[in-house]
Amino acid sequence: MGIVMSLRSALLATGVVAAIIGTGSNEAEAQAIACGGDYRVVAGDTLSEIAVRAYGTGRFGPIFEANRQRITSPQRLEIGYVLFIPCIDGVGNALPRGATPEPAAAQPAEAPLPTPTPEPEVAALPEPEETADQQERAGSFQLAPSTEAGLASLAPTRSGATVPDGALVKLIAVSLNAPFAGETLPEGGMLTELIQRALLRAPVSIDYEVAFLGGGSVSGVGEGQFDLGFPVALPNCDDIDALSEEGLLLCKDYVFSDALFSAGIGIFVNTAGDLSTAKTASDLFGRRLCRPEGMPQGDLAAVGLVAPNVNPVTAKSADECFMLLAFGDVDIVSVSPREGEAAIARNDLSRQIAAVEGIGQGQTLHVVSPRDSALGNTYLRIINSGLADMRGSGEYSAVVKNHLSFSGFN
Repeated sequence: MGIVMSLRSALLATGVVAAIIGTGSNEAEAQAIACGGDYRVVAGDTLSEIAVRAYGTGRFGPIFEANRQRITSPQRLEIGYVLFIPCIDGVGNALPRGATPEPAAAQPAEAPLPTPTPEPEVAALPEPEETADQQERAGSFQLAPSTEAGLASLAPTRSGATVPDGALVKLIAVSLNAPFAGETLPEGGMLTELIQRALLRAPVSIDYEVAFLGGGSVSGVGEGQFDLGFPVALPNCDDIDALSEEGLLLCKDYVFSDALFSAGIGIFVNTAGDLSTAKTASDLFGRRLCRPEGMPQGDLAAVGLVAPNVNPVTAKSADECFMLLAFGDVDIVSVSPREGEAAIARNDLSRQIAAVEGIGQGQTLHVVSPRDSALGNTYLRIINSGLADMRGSGEYSAVVKNHLSFSGFN
């Protein structure tokens, strides 16, 4: 079974806490932390645990936002940091230093029977203004029906749903591969952290859960158990004949977020073999191709490097694939250029293995929602808006750099 990570448990599940970054025993105590003042980080602290002790909830967004000059990433919380712990108002917004929440009104001694509580108000996410570049890319990311692609019968994407305050978004990580997603990675992986940070920027309070189940298929998304799936490679929906069964399902029934990350895919072969001069994907047909488990296959399918054209071999890691290639047990390894270079260096294989240029195609990784889910489509718009804000502030680049460095890719 996979592990479910919630907003409260995100940092705890990764083990990335102050005790790891510093030295010494766990000094964090369970007593409450008073809001409106400062708190000095001790061994064992995480932002989510500090938030629990300050607010009774693991939503650490107000603390993170109030200490941006001190904290560059939630996963870099060092012993001795002095953090301002802002108080929050009734809907979870941070209050400035010196401000305290309004006290609750006193109840009369003889209170009448309470009237039924009205349904909570919900906030509609305003339609984002599209730039010319976004409009140009809309066909790719929204996958509008295309008669030329043979998808004229598809239902149009639904939008305009409202998101209730306190909504819980349930996501499934369908591909478990470092540094993108995995229950043992910091923050659950690079893309998990990017999604979390994007959701924290929603106009209403949103929590989330991630089930790290793998399996590679999004078929469970939209059937009541999960709202969104990630990371999913964007297939070429204009070429139906080249699509795998999963790719056709994605093009027909799902909508894609803006790209979370663009990952180049490399093709590596043994320099002593006859494939070192390969020019096209068809030159690799009939050979054994190794790819680490959990990686999506959309990029390979786009150039025909899937069964029966090649004989797929799955290994637990890139290192294992390259060792199989070095010993002649496979003919091709396909991983990202960055990951391939790191694995070749770790195993001292630079004289024996080389990249083949011009065959491996890059891929973009996304969050997907069922096409007919108005709420899921609205969650994607929230994520898109948050990603755009993060890219503008430089936060996106910082998150990506942290995870690539942690995984040894740069």
